[in-house]
Amino acid sequence: MQAINDALNGQPTDYDALQEAVAAAPTNRQKDSYLNASDPEKYDQAVSAGQKLLDEQKAGQAHSQDAVNKAVQAINDALNGQPTDYNALQPAEDSRCRTNQQSGCR
Repeated sequence: MQAINDALNGQPTDYDALQEAVAAAPTNRQKDSYLNASDPEKYDQAVSAGQKLLDEQKAGQAHSQDAVNKAVQAINDALNGQPTDYNALQPAEDSRCRTNQQSGCR
């Protein structure tokens, strides 16, 4: 019973981090963390789920802080792509240029 009372601490759910994570989606979809993510669709699904929570909140449905925090975490976890290492591509490009002797190669 104490756990239930502790969970109902009377604090309003804070949606700010979720709003920021959802609002950042268009910009994030242009970054390496999205483009090189192991599963970009997982990010899109997490953003959609987060938007659904925000829509429900606007319609008057309450959510636990835990549910909102998990939605934010899912969005952040799905942005797991690493920056593209263009230096690693240079030897292949140099080889292509030597082989094909194309213009525009250095």
